[in-house]
Amino acid sequence: MLPNSKLQTPNSFSTAKRQRGFTLLELIIAISIMSVITVITIISFASLRSRTDLNGNAQNIISVLNIARSNTISSQQASQWGTHFETSSYALFRGTLEISNITLDGGGVNTLFDRITGQTQNYGSISVRKISEPTNLINITIENSGQVTTTTLNQPPTGTRLIDSRHVHFTYNNNAQNATTLLLSFPDFPADNVSISFQDYLTPAKDSFNWEQIVTVNGTPRTVKINSHLLNSSQTDFSIHREKENNTERMSLTLDGENLINYQANGAESQGASAWVTAPVRQ
Repeated sequence: MLPNSKLQTPNSFSTAKRQRGFTLLELIIAISIMSVITVITIISFASLRSRTDLNGNAQNIISVLNIARSNTISSQQASQWGTHFETSSYALFRGTLEISNITLDGGGVNTLFDRITGQTQNYGSISVRKISEPTNLINITIENSGQVTTTTLNQPPTGTRLIDSRHVHFTYNNNAQNATTLLLSFPDFPADNVSISFQDYLTPAKDSFNWEQIVTVNGTPRTVKINSHLLNSSQTDFSIHREKENNTERMSLTLDGENLINYQANGAESQGASAWVTAPVRQ
C-alpha cells in the first residue's frame, strides 16, 4: 500500500455515486413536484385573470352609469342620458330611446363580427326611435360584409300612401357572382333607365354587392341604394332603399334579364317574374 493512500469502502463509493447525479427515482419525484407546482400556478393565474376581468367589467358598468348620470346633470346636448342593460350587454344612450324593430338573420338580437374579415352572419336591420316621437326613426342596416349604414325615416301615419316600399328585402336563389348587368327600368320614362355593371360593385371575393346613386327620373333626382346582405354561389339576399316617399314612378329591377322586383307609381311593390326570386318583404 502506498503511503498516504486511503482505501475506498463500499459506503464511500455509494456516497460518491450519489454526488455525481440523481437516481431515476429522484428524477421522477422532482418532475412530479414540478408538474404539480405548474398546474397550481396555471389554475391560480386563470382564477386571477377571471377575477380581474370581472372587476374590470364591473368598473366599466359603473363608469357608464356615472357618465349617464353626469351627462344628464350637466344637460349634455340638452338631453337625458341612460344606460340600457340586457343579460349579457349594456349600452350608453342619449334621450328616451327605444329599439322599435330588430330584423337580423336567424331571428337573434346579437351581432358578432369575424375577427379577421370583419364579416357577420347576423346581418339585417335595427330601427331606433325616440319614445316621444315614434314617427321619426333611424334605420341601421348591418351588411353581411360587416359594413354598417344608417337611413333616417319619417314614418307616416297608418293608411297613407307614404307607407310604401322604401326599404325591402328579397332573395335571389341563383348564382349572381358572375352576373354582368343590373338594370333599373322606368317604363314611363325609358330614357332615364340606369344600367349598372354588376361586377364593378362586387367585393374582390364576390361575397358582397353595394351600389348607391342619385338617378334622375322625369327631371327629378332620386336616391336609390341596392346592396346584398348575403351573396354566395347559390343565393343573394338583396336589399333596396328608395329615398323617403319618392316612389312616384313605376320601376322594375332585372339582373341579366331576370326580373327581380317591380314597383307601381303609388309605391306598391310586387315579386318579379323570375323563377329564382322570392316575394319582397318590407323592412
